[in-house]
Amino acid sequence: MSKGYGKLQRAILDVFESDPDKLLDTITIGVRAYGVNPISRAQASSVRRALRKLVDAGEVVDLGRSWRQARRHFALPSTAAAYRKRYQDTFGQRAPQ
Repeated sequence: MSKGYGKLQRAILDVFESDPDKLLDTITIGVRAYGVNPISRAQASSVRRALRKLVDAGEVVDLGRSWRQARRHFALPSTAAAYRKRYQDTFGQRAPQ
C-alpha cells in the first residue's frame, strides 16, 4: 500500500502550483524541483520517472515533445485543456500528442 507521493513528486507538484498557467519542460521542472542548475543525468532520470507516475495518477498532463525544443512538456490538467482548446481554435486541428 502506497504512503503517498514521494519527496520529488511533492516538489514537482509544488513547481506546478507556484506557476499553474505554464507549460513546463522536463529540465525546467527538474531544475526548479531540485533547486540546482544544471541537474545531473541521474536527477533528470528521476524527474522523468516521477512525472510518469504523476501523469498516471492524473495530477499532471503529458503534452508531448515540442518541435522547437525537442523536450517533453507537462502542465496541470486545467492548463492542458486550455492549451489544447487554444491550439484547436488557432490551427483548426487537435494539438499534437
